[in-house]
Amino acid sequence: MAAEKAARSVLALDATGDACSVAVLTASGSLVLRREEMRRGHAERLFPLIEEALDQSSMPLSAVDMIAAVRGPGSFTGVRVGVAAARGLAAATGAKAVGVDGFSAIAAAAHASGLSADRAAVLFGRPPRLLARIFRFDDSGYSPLDPPFELDLGGDLSELVGSARLLGPSLLGASFLGPGAEAAAPLLTAAGWRGEVVSGSSAIDVAFAARLAAASEPSVDGPVGAPSPFYLRPPDAEPGREPRPRRLGARLA
Repeated sequence: MAAEKAARSVLALDATGDACSVAVLTASGSLVLRREEMRRGHAERLFPLIEEALDQSSMPLSAVDMIAAVRGPGSFTGVRVGVAAARGLAAATGAKAVGVDGFSAIAAAAHASGLSADRAAVLFGRPPRLLARIFRFDDSGYSPLDPPFELDLGGDLSELVGSARLLGPSLLGASFLGPGAEAAAPLLTAAGWRGEVVSGSSAIDVAFAARLAAASEPSVDGPVGAPSPFYLRPPDAEPGREPRPRRLGARLA
């Protein structure tokens, strides 16, 4: 009989979007959240929020088993801030550092909220250029149908929707989730991509990043992996180590 996996305490960080968020999930399951809306200044506020969350949970940093950063997609600066913080704190404490996939964190929150659609596209970025990933949802959970792919909404959208049809009609009926959903949905639906924006699903809930980290073993293709950044596009100063997502739609100039 396999040994039951020991419960983990997790410190989860998210600085990838328009907020700076911290979650402390104890081994007993109690959760403390700290979040501040901001467009910039994540690096200055992240560590004070970590300190506040740890104090509120009555847990010293030295007692944390795992430090998880949402690894992207997101802003260059925010992704780097979160990943660097997780690596640094883990090196200082001996905790395990991991990266949580932002697509999966959005999908986990949507499933927990009782999403009625059987398929949804999680979108990051702003038109004309986004990253998308399609997930299947059912009563038992959710799972990705495809690797992330790039959507270029700056060209002929009929080409984009035609490419989507090649992937199957289920893609065209997918609902829209994630930070890029509200801006992209009108353009996609006007071009014939049937779907609707699921309200309240635009931002990453760092609590679900913490729960994913606590429940998942790190892997290359899973929701939890190495604490390495995943960008919307590779940074200018350094070649990206992650594989580039394939592109659907018009070519960028």
